[in-house]
Amino acid sequence: MRFSQALLKSYQYVMEVILLYILIMLLYIHTEQLPPILPFLFITGVGAMVIAFLLSLMKSNTPYVFIMAVVPLFALVSSEIGMSFGQSLVLAAIVCYRMIVHFHKTPKLTEGFILNGSLLFSGLTYFAAKVQGYIHSDLVLYLLVTQLVFFMIGKILNSVGTSSLVMKDMATKKGSWSVVGLFSGLFAGAIGVAVIFPILFVKSLSFVSTIIGTGLYWVSKPLFNAVEDIESFRGSRGESVGSLNWDETENKNPFLEMLGSFDIWFYLSILGVLILAVILFLLARKRFVKEAVVLGDAYQYATVTEGISVPAAKWRRPKRQTPQAKVRRLILELEVLSAQNNLGRYHHESVTEWLMRNKFLDERLVELYERVRYGDEELNDDENASCEEMAKKIKAKIKDVKKQK
Repeated sequence: MRFSQALLKSYQYVMEVILLYILIMLLYIHTEQLPPILPFLFITGVGAMVIAFLLSLMKSNTPYVFIMAVVPLFALVSSEIGMSFGQSLVLAAIVCYRMIVHFHKTPKLTEGFILNGSLLFSGLTYFAAKVQGYIHSDLVLYLLVTQLVFFMIGKILNSVGTSSLVMKDMATKKGSWSVVGLFSGLFAGAIGVAVIFPILFVKSLSFVSTIIGTGLYWVSKPLFNAVEDIESFRGSRGESVGSLNWDETENKNPFLEMLGSFDIWFYLSILGVLILAVILFLLARKRFVKEAVVLGDAYQYATVTEGISVPAAKWRRPKRQTPQAKVRRLILELEVLSAQNNLGRYHHESVTEWLMRNKFLDERLVELYERVRYGDEELNDDENASCEEMAKKIKAKIKDVKKQK
């Protein structure tokens, strides 16, 4: 999938960003502060656009490590405007990985997977914030609803764009007022959902939580009463029930002393560096190839990535190519090189017509190529010898085309 076409699904990236902010809130539920919004938007917005721009300018032989070099720069700028360097480095590494992996590819994360993950992690974050007494706990639910609104808007925009591409101008002219009404109704509905639905959702969820908590209280109350009765009975007989001196234990525990001296942001920085190392290792196994795309009467080349195949063992003798397979491979190589030097094949032209027009082969060998291009027919010795002759001529033509660069 080309990057320009992926812009139609940019709403999915917004959904991922909202989920990422909800996860970052887990680091702040023990405080009364919100995660820094401006540094977060800088990395996920400006940083993502810069990385996408660099990817669009990247040549076929440019390694990804040059793009990954901007991650510490984004983290440094983000640390200057409010977010710690460790958090910024981890966040920038995640955004960089997401942009690189999805470049020229269909996103691996589907909308359903993101929605299910958001419901799961948002629920856990919300209840953790409620238990911790976090004053901004309701923001988790508002973010979740905002994610659903973006999902609806993105789906409708994608459907409208796809139908317009299929039906061309006719659909745009006939449905222009329908599109205006659709967006107006969607905007009004989004406001209603974003304002009314979160309040109802919060109240209903709080009511359900109250019922569950009350039920657990009455279920566990007899157990706690039994424990209190046993302790009071042992105390009336003069037995020492005993208690734990937590203050003295904490003062004498060297592990807690060592844990208190840890700097969490330092280790988050190390985690960010490890994430970058993993990205570099995974991308080192990739390589760039040029894929010819026919647009009208010309070729346009798109840079795509393909995994490098595992090389065969040195002691294993490679299988010898048949003359037919050798000819087909060389013809393909000649076609790609010719397209780069204004000698390419028009999309209405057959391969044989293209070979004859550029005088790459004579008429006798072109007729033979028609027989071997699919590899279905068996050839005799004379025809195999002609294929070898054809392969030599094609190799010579390839050298001539390369010299024209």
